[in-house]
Amino acid sequence: MKRFTCVLAVLAIVGLAASIASASTIYPLNPGFETPDTTGAVEGTAANSSWTSLYSGDASGDYNRKFYIMDAAWASGAYSGGSWSGWVGDQVAQMLNHASINQDVGGFLAGPATVSLLAIKTSGNAANPLTVKLDDTVLTFSGLNTVTPPAGYAFALYTSDPITMTAGTHRLSITGLVKATFGEADTSTTIDAVSITTIPEPSALALLVTGLVGLLCYAWRKRK
Repeated sequence: MKRFTCVLAVLAIVGLAASIASASTIYPLNPGFETPDTTGAVEGTAANSSWTSLYSGDASGDYNRKFYIMDAAWASGAYSGGSWSGWVGDQVAQMLNHASINQDVGGFLAGPATVSLLAIKTSGNAANPLTVKLDDTVLTFSGLNTVTPPAGYAFALYTSDPITMTAGTHRLSITGLVKATFGEADTSTTIDAVSITTIPEPSALALLVTGLVGLLCYAWRKRK
């Protein structure tokens, strides 16, 4: 009977360890661009949105390299006659031309990680090809180096190919296309619901299970 009880306990511990070490979703601050609250569009900055906004490339004027937070219903009316669908929450973010945003995100586990976001081409402009990085590594999406939504009215989910990360904090950045000249046509992509999924290394799970089972068996032998 004691042996049977020990086996059940071991199985319970393995199940618990598996649940603890399963895929975990972590979020940057303000992942859905819900602040600052707006009924139209407002420029996003680190002070009001938790995202640091950086610019790079030509010096063609602030308008050409802005990160805007927009009321989703307002943006849908302004850019598609009210036809957009599929966003989450009340607000979204427009990445215009070479806008660039970043944020340090904690909670990574050692092992594979993916980044997901919703994206749509902002009607009236060509889609802005977005480069997504973790630290200095460019993420790929089904083998492609950018997120470039096609024409359409529904936000689509983009999930990066897995990349192995160390445990701790890493910088997530999203950057638009650098315009070659001031006169070049604008590009714009609207994004929402940014998240990161981390999966611990199998070796970490094995060590956890081995340690817990060893402790259990030691306690069982002591009771005998």
